[in-house]
Formats: sequence, C-alpha cells, structure tokens
Amino acid sequence: MAKSKFFRVFVEGATASDGRKIEGAWIDQIVANFNAATYTPRINCEHIKGFSPEPPFNCYGDVVAVKAQVDEIEIGGRKEKRKALYAQLEPNEQLIAINQKGQKRFTSVEISPNFAGTGK
Repeated sequence: MAKSKFFRVFVEGATASDGRKIEGAWIDQIVANFNAATYTPRINCEHIKGFSPEPPFNCYGDVVAVKAQVDEIEIGGRKEKRKALYAQLEPNEQLIAINQKGQKRFTSVEISPNFAGTGK
C-alpha cells in the first residue's frame, strides 16, 4: 500500500472540539516511543473500534511514522508558534475512496496518558 506524506494531526494547546489540552511533552513522548513494529496505531472511523472487518467501523489503515515540529499557526487572529505532531499513514482503499468523496478529511487522535503502563 502507498504511504501518505507526513501531515499535521494536532498541535499543543486546547483542542477546538472537546476541551482537551494537548501538552507539548506528550508530543515528545509520542515521537520518542513510537515503534510501529511494537504497536501499530490503527485508523478508526469516529473512534469506534469495530468488531468486524465490514464497514463502516472496520480499520481504515495504519499510522506508520510520526514526527514533531514547531509550526506557526493563527489562533484568534494572532500568530503563535506551537509544537505539532505529524503522522504518515498507510491508508487502505476504503479510506482513500471516502476521502476522495470529501469525507473524513480531518483527524482526531486518541491519546493514552499511561500507554502500556509506561506512565507516558
């Protein structure tokens, strides 16, 4: 399967939709500990992990790499520099097809504050 280009999945600070506050340290920990050979994050639709390989709540592909960088973004009319997490995906044909129809274009990341009991 083809891999995507790296693209920004979130930035540190308050989220727009659910009130979470993403900490820059979380981004550093995600990048430092990411290892697709140990744990490959799957792409789900609307945070629902299906029990079946049938749509709509089956897997849509995998996250295969991550990186961090500082971006200048505009919030409330002001430009700010914030740490951002970028991901590279390996989408399946189903995700590509719905994306081409203008659906599911934006990401929403699930963060585990104590991933695998590591405290990170």
